[in-house]
Amino acid sequence: MSAFSQGQALDFTNTGSNYVNLPNLLPSGSYTKEAWVNSRSFVGNTNNIVSGTTNAFWIPNGGNLSSGHNFSYITIQDPTPMVTGVWYHVAVTYDATTDIMSLYKNGVLVASGDADNVGGAPAYSETELYIGTYNNGGGPGGFLFDGQIDEVRIWNIVRTQAEIAASQSCILTGDEPGLLAYYNFDQGVAGGTNTGVTTLNDVSDRCVPNNGTLVGFTLSGATSNWVAPGAGISGSCGGSFPNINVTGNSTCINDGDGSPSTTDFTDFNGGLSRVFTIQNTGTATLTITNIILSGVNSSEFNISSTATPFTIAGGASATFTVNFSPSTVGAKSAIVNINSDDTDENLYDFNIAASATVLPITLKSFTVTKKSTQSQLNWVTASEQNNMGFDILKSTNGIQWTKIGFVAGSGNSGADISYTFTDLTPARGVNFYQLKQVDFDGKAKLSEVRKVTFVSDANIVYPVPTSDKIVLELKDAGLIGSTATIADWQGKTVQQITINKMQQEIPLLTLPSGMYILRLSDGTTHKLIKQ
Repeated sequence: MSAFSQGQALDFTNTGSNYVNLPNLLPSGSYTKEAWVNSRSFVGNTNNIVSGTTNAFWIPNGGNLSSGHNFSYITIQDPTPMVTGVWYHVAVTYDATTDIMSLYKNGVLVASGDADNVGGAPAYSETELYIGTYNNGGGPGGFLFDGQIDEVRIWNIVRTQAEIAASQSCILTGDEPGLLAYYNFDQGVAGGTNTGVTTLNDVSDRCVPNNGTLVGFTLSGATSNWVAPGAGISGSCGGSFPNINVTGNSTCINDGDGSPSTTDFTDFNGGLSRVFTIQNTGTATLTITNIILSGVNSSEFNISSTATPFTIAGGASATFTVNFSPSTVGAKSAIVNINSDDTDENLYDFNIAASATVLPITLKSFTVTKKSTQSQLNWVTASEQNNMGFDILKSTNGIQWTKIGFVAGSGNSGADISYTFTDLTPARGVNFYQLKQVDFDGKAKLSEVRKVTFVSDANIVYPVPTSDKIVLELKDAGLIGSTATIADWQGKTVQQITINKMQQEIPLLTLPSGMYILRLSDGTTHKLIKQ
């Protein structure tokens, strides 16, 4: 092992009650568990490596690596015993689909299948997980590991023999797909006084690490303590893959987080707009397919600042903004859903919450009309509270918006107030307009979008992106009666449309979310994005 760098390890004894509790890891379904182990003795049903109450991975009397479920022990066992005083890399995999369990020693498959001929390793339901014991220790001398453990890796996937062998002697990045927890044991002072080092750090890349808690260790001397050397590890395993991570207010948001907090901006806390950051902590390019809202009050929120799909290079990040546009007072909630090509988090979702106590204005109407070569905006408020005024926002694609003016508000009023604004230089084609009402305290609310179209020298398709339909405006009446097609990104035709008027709505409700191409009979094409 002289070619390897030596990492710290943890020494366990079966004369006390030394083990590590993993309270946040409750595995279910398929898994892979790996570790480097060095046994001092094999006594009875001892030397549990990573076990719970209904799944066990251990070395019983005789030194034969074993694993099993639901008290049907031993389900599988290595026929060749291990010896004491030697470091081994050991792994067990369980495929919940096939019920096949497999054991590996130093990257070599040593047992697989079912030892009691009942059709495979039985399924299990786990409520606890430990390193160095089974079923919370079982008392002094019961089920406890006697020796040293290092480099524990726990996955929610079935790793292949090639993957296990390739990474057993190198350091993981922590971003690997399917990695639930990674304990490298590089802590404490070898053989020193470590009474304050009672947490086993999970060094995998996640918002809240699955740290373990040391139980019963003396943390002083050559045993029951942090020791060295540990597993033979040399260099980084590397690998190229994308890995999504999302933050708000520079604070990590857990995938599946259902408890909005002001700390990470998932609770808007009276605000009307929050910016979130998507980080690609992997090395390969991450593709964000779409970002959509769902949930009870999803219509009270909208997403801006980004158009999907888009990519994020390894180590880079991108932002998107969620706006709160309440139509009624009260507490509101929604779910942000980010779909990507991250292997084990292709849907990254989290809850958001906001509350409207007083609507800053009651917008009675908002219209945009053509006046010769100009766009005229007219709106009426039924009541106003603390209203500083209105930013006038304009877009030619419904995605990127520019402020083109400001109209002062009436402050506080209970009567109908009429406003007007004229855009002197609208663009050819479709012009989108939106009002951003701003309070004196800086809070803001966006209105619905209105549009007006001026003669264009090209066919126009809007809005992009869309959730239900698009509008096609033609420049050439000769296309009436022709057939248009919509194809997916692989070129497969998914919809045909007969063009029968110069301005025609095309429904997209039956299409799944994604990117599409609209092709007209004159050969022109338009990119569509269905959210």
